[in-house]
Amino acid sequence: MRRVHVPAGTLAAQSGAEVVELPVAASHYVVDVLRLGAGDPIEVFDGTGDVVRGVLVGDGRPATVRVEESGTETAAESGTRIVLNHGIPKGNRWELVIEKATELGVDTIVALETARTVVRIDEKKVERKLDRWRRVAATAARQCDRTVVPEIAGPASVSDAVSSSTGDGLGLVLHPAAAGEDGLPGVDAAGVPLVELWVGPEGGFEDDELELISTVARPVRLGPRVLRSETAGVVAVALAQYLYGDLAADSG
Repeated sequence: MRRVHVPAGTLAAQSGAEVVELPVAASHYVVDVLRLGAGDPIEVFDGTGDVVRGVLVGDGRPATVRVEESGTETAAESGTRIVLNHGIPKGNRWELVIEKATELGVDTIVALETARTVVRIDEKKVERKLDRWRRVAATAARQCDRTVVPEIAGPASVSDAVSSSTGDGLGLVLHPAAAGEDGLPGVDAAGVPLVELWVGPEGGFEDDELELISTVARPVRLGPRVLRSETAGVVAVALAQYLYGDLAADSG
């Protein structure tokens, strides 16, 4: 069954309706990209967990779906909430981080502008950039069968991100010179409800940034090799899901 994402609140606004009308962008995707027509089955999700399944009615615009099943579904969401605070890497690597972190079940992605961040987002372009990043996350959620799209926040300074941290979960900052054992720490059977990961940009965090982050996170390193920023972020999320979330062999 083909899936299409619509803005949050779209399905709630039409709750209980026998036919759901899709917004312009979603209609374009269904009709012109997927080339679906009357009678074709389709699933519509709005990124909050709300889902509608049904069949297309007619071939015109706006595309409309006759509802056969609706509700809230979060089966693909991890029981461990993962917040990824990540320095923005250069080029298209940031969108790769967003895509892969979404596939791995991250709850929130915070774009960090650090002292060593090469990419600087002009204030006039922030909303446009955020819109683009959110669309990348929505596309990744559609492809991996998630019904919830991660929150994309920022760009934020390290100090602002630390101030926004709850400090209630397990905070881990990736640092190649971290002392102690390699890898993320193990936990007891009770698990971890919240993990906050901190990943620097190319070149890592400055010492004063690490000192600030250390108030909410402890340093860890991912083995003896220095990983690229985007590699480290994706690996850290995968390990967090394996150790604390829904990728473990005994997670069901």
